[in-house]
Amino acid sequence: MRALLPLLVLAAALAPARPAHAQRLVWEDEWDSSLVADWTAIGASTAAALTISLAISTDEPWWRTIGPFDRGSGEALTLDDPPRRRRAALASDILGLFTLSLPVFVDPIVAFVDAPPVARELARVNFRSFTVLGAALAALKYGFRRQRPGDCDAGRLPPDPRCERSDSNRSFPSGHAAFAFAAAGLTCAAHLHLPLYGSRSLDAATCAVSLGTATLTSLLRVVAGRHHLSDVIVGAILGFLAGWVLPAAANYGFRPGV
Repeated sequence: MRALLPLLVLAAALAPARPAHAQRLVWEDEWDSSLVADWTAIGASTAAALTISLAISTDEPWWRTIGPFDRGSGEALTLDDPPRRRRAALASDILGLFTLSLPVFVDPIVAFVDAPPVARELARVNFRSFTVLGAALAALKYGFRRQRPGDCDAGRLPPDPRCERSDSNRSFPSGHAAFAFAAAGLTCAAHLHLPLYGSRSLDAATCAVSLGTATLTSLLRVVAGRHHLSDVIVGAILGFLAGWVLPAAANYGFRPGV
């Protein structure tokens, strides 16, 4: 987490100031969603995630098998050298935090400078998506209890360090991929409907960058030996549903508004 502050500074520095002549930010009436429904979803999702994580143990894996798709992709993508795997995992963490910083910090702050009500609505939309996603991830991770990649056979000497983490049986789906693609979806949804940076090209570029960093974040989880490729694919789909489809269905609609 020590990397978070410099990443926020970098993300804020990369976010261009809105030109003085830029169109003012306005939250359209048709984008409003029910406060009661939103906060009910947020509260229920948070309670569900906490309950699942406290009530279900993942000490023993339920899903151990590795299919041909995951075995082949793992052999092709996962690094053999442990130090290089650790560096890949760190790179994934950093890219993921950068991707998250755009909808969580940068865009609401940019919006707040011009239109505080828009910033408030963005924050609520983002919070709802992340909490709903968190509940879905908890249900799947604790339900399937999939063993992470690595040689986790009992009695193996020396033990694979990838099998000794507290989350070693919560591989499916990938949380990094899910939250990175949720953040990218939220970023794209906001920038395609609101002129946050005052320029259609800059807003489109921000969407493209966030999708690119989300993709790298996800693939590096396989390179680092922390996930199977199927974990990452399902996580990315869940993130897309939470970050793009949910806001489109509840707020923006499915057509760009800028």
